[in-house]
Amino acid sequence: MFPEAAVFDLDGTLIDSRLDVLAAFHHAFEEINEPPPPDDLLVATIGHRLRDCFRPFLKDDARCDEAAACFRSWYEGHYLDNTFPFPGIGEALQELSTKMPLAIATMKKGYFSRKLVTHFGWDKYISFVVGAEEGLPSKPNPAMLLFALEKLGAAPAASVYVGDTDVDAATAGAAGSPFCFASWGYGSMTDGQRAMATVSAPDQLVSVLLS
Repeated sequence: MFPEAAVFDLDGTLIDSRLDVLAAFHHAFEEINEPPPPDDLLVATIGHRLRDCFRPFLKDDARCDEAAACFRSWYEGHYLDNTFPFPGIGEALQELSTKMPLAIATMKKGYFSRKLVTHFGWDKYISFVVGAEEGLPSKPNPAMLLFALEKLGAAPAASVYVGDTDVDAATAGAAGSPFCFASWGYGSMTDGQRAMATVSAPDQLVSVLLS
């Protein structure tokens, strides 16, 4: 039997926002007069709270906050420049929504997350969106996922979280939910973490979750 509900991460799972996120990082480091780290190291931070994305490179909290503010200021006007759904995601969400309620739990700011959902026409399929900076602890604390499932009226153990990083896997584990790993995204699974399934393309989500 398929899950009671499915909750999705956003960046690297539903949308490819890599270019816009990297451009915002580059702008932030330029504004604070710091050389930007290599892009692969920046991409590896996606999925964490924004100020924590800068911590491996700046370490000083005040500088991290300054860089995060510069990131947000630039991103506000550029978050749709080069951000697109992964091919097949819209079709997968449409089909899944006929069988179960869907939600998003993401470390992207909720303001941007909801605007993206509306822009791509997914508000017809996604019932609820919870993002960063909305009063809940950041992943891998399970609070965001549990809150989304509560809104959907679904039990954690009978639902599934779909994401692309080890942080997402840890979040699902902490919530007591099965995890589906989207291997097309930005992250990887840490040794010892388990997923109910690994999918290599969005169209596999339908066959896996409705099997």
